[in-house]
Amino acid sequence: MSDNNEKVKDYLEHEILPLVQADGGNFMVESIDNEHITLLLNGQCANCPAAKGHMVNWLSEQLKAKFNRDFQITANLKVPYYWR
Repeated sequence: MSDNNEKVKDYLEHEILPLVQADGGNFMVESIDNEHITLLLNGQCANCPAAKGHMVNWLSEQLKAKFNRDFQITANLKVPYYWR
């Protein structure tokens, strides 16, 4: 992982994640490949029908403000095994 990708991951995990967790949500960074980020949403985010759209838009704004570049974010929901 490049130094820039490490900075993005660090920002997501140490500055953004606590804000999401404060509302009962959670995410894991699955991968970062330059401007493409893949997240796994869980916690309350997995139960919220608007989570993917809202979370992606909000994260895009936060990342653009911090790093001054556009990111493509893919958010996958981690749902309990009994929902499948």
